[in-house]
Amino acid sequence: MELFIELIRGVADGIVTLLQIAMLVRAVVSWFPGGEDSVIGFVAYTISEPVVIPVRKVLEKFESVRNFPIDMSFFVAFMLVSIMSSVFF
Repeated sequence: MELFIELIRGVADGIVTLLQIAMLVRAVVSWFPGGEDSVIGFVAYTISEPVVIPVRKVLEKFESVRNFPIDMSFFVAFMLVSIMSSVFF
């Protein structure tokens, strides 16, 4: 049973690590014109967008965040994933 728990933990840690890498790639790709339309950009957005969308929906309720010139939802989502990774793994 302990081996099974370690296996599940390892798989979950791998998924979270993949998500963090995809989010970092997404951030870097967004700096380049047309980068979001590339294959790498598409894959990074496909992996990370399901995490960013719920955060964006919550943050849109706050006027100060809506008027901010940068997409704070991505930053907050990345921080939440990093905290989750630190706490659980």
